[in-house]
Amino acid sequence: NQLNLYPLQIAAAKERLSSSEFELQRAEDDLERTRVLPPFDGILSEIMAERGQYVRSGEPLVRLTDPGPIVVPVSIGLEDWRQLAASVHGGNIPEAILATSETSAGKWTGKITRVAPEADPGSRTIQVFVDVYNDQQDQKLLPGTFVHARIAGDQNTNQIVIPRAAILKNHVFVISEGKTVRRLAVTQGRRLRSLVVITSGLTGTEQLAITNLTLLEDGLEVSVQEVTDLAHELQDQQYPLLQLVDGE
Repeated sequence: NQLNLYPLQIAAAKERLSSSEFELQRAEDDLERTRVLPPFDGILSEIMAERGQYVRSGEPLVRLTDPGPIVVPVSIGLEDWRQLAASVHGGNIPEAILATSETSAGKWTGKITRVAPEADPGSRTIQVFVDVYNDQQDQKLLPGTFVHARIAGDQNTNQIVIPRAAILKNHVFVISEGKTVRRLAVTQGRRLRSLVVITSGLTGTEQLAITNLTLLEDGLEVSVQEVTDLAHELQDQQYPLLQLVDGE
């Protein structure tokens, strides 16, 4: 009778072994699912779970930051965007210089890679996206850093730019060689902080009065106390919106 039971005991042992092997495989599968593998290499910028803590599926564990190409959204005024649009759409992508503040020196460089499909009607701006590749920088740009962007526009020649303080009711006062005043009507174009582009009315060689305009009239003789030019006006701005090319 004992010998007859051995085959049954062996079959039962094999069943228990098969069940144990299945439980082992399921445990190994569960253990494998506890390993979290990110889709890219990065830096752990935030850890949301502690050692020994039980977590459920879908709960965030860490925040992983890719230190590779950093995408910087930059809001540009519509007038400025009109100056850049032709270059961007024509494939001449301008370089963006990024700094920690408006007046500090640039630390990073990038390129405009794409443009938002629509403008923000509230702020009257449009967003462009600048890609910064850290492997091309002297100092890495950390994600979350607040930066100020400077994007160079096209070069324009034969532009007449004067201080806005020289305009009184769409007129300027030209000082002749004899120190007499002559009033001229001008047409204003784009405004650049304390400066304005004149589209008609001046040749660019005139000497203009910029103070006491309400006291001036045609034929009045004046005494010039101080003379300035565009280069000095740009130096007075913390960060000028214009740059002189070859001194012109």
